[in-house]
Amino acid sequence: MNVTGYYSFRSYSGTDVYGLIYRNVFNPLNPSENQFSADDDSEPNLQFRLNIRLTDDMTYVLVVTTSQTKQTSAFSIVALGDGQVTFKSISKCMYAFTMLVFKEHFNQVHQ
Repeated sequence: MNVTGYYSFRSYSGTDVYGLIYRNVFNPLNPSENQFSADDDSEPNLQFRLNIRLTDDMTYVLVVTTSQTKQTSAFSIVALGDGQVTFKSISKCMYAFTMLVFKEHFNQVHQ
């Protein structure tokens, strides 16, 4: 069972990273197309936080990039919300996520 609800995505990295979420697909030739949400530096240490409402009938693409051209860095993403978030690779460098049932409610985790 999928769950429509509120979700929070947070980055953890040793460098400044920027997060963007797209509906359905990400078009690198037109990065504003399908853009749903974006954030840079809402969290300490130059990390992003995306707090958004997602619907269960949509596929979303999370794009994580650095603030500097040609810069790379390891990173991790924590996703909290009303449902379980599952990431899957859609290309060598891109991941999509869908929502599945999650046993712990977002408001309990997010307090």
